[in-house]
Amino acid sequence: MVDAFIRASLGPTFTPLYDFMLNHMGLVSLVLFFILAIYFAGVLQVRSIESKTMTMVLDASKKAIANKPHITSHGIYKQLFPQWEAKIKKWAWFVPHRLDLWPVPVSAANVQKKFNFSPEWISALLEQNGIHLDEHDEPH
Repeated sequence: MVDAFIRASLGPTFTPLYDFMLNHMGLVSLVLFFILAIYFAGVLQVRSIESKTMTMVLDASKKAIANKPHITSHGIYKQLFPQWEAKIKKWAWFVPHRLDLWPVPVSAANVQKKFNFSPEWISALLEQNGIHLDEHDEPH
């Protein structure tokens, strides 16, 4: 009964595809496993980028605060963004697309869709680690 409902829903155009999938379950499973493996590899790469970014921000912010005690998160972001953009290309090969359906090359824009590397993100990270910035200055 379920099979008849699926066939009726698919219509004559997609019924042969459904038959192929039923007759070649091993191949379909292999393709789905491959897609899942790529997805998890991308997720692990995003986590790695985020972890390395946290370490980079914490180290760089301590140096920046020592050099300029009243620096803002916008100032730290301006200093770090070019370095971060260059390093992420070395840290990973691809990340999942924003919809998580396929891999896309690592770029600042693609990674920022996965986690929002921004002055606000930097400020929140530093607050979590007990580093308080003077945020009274406007971003330049």
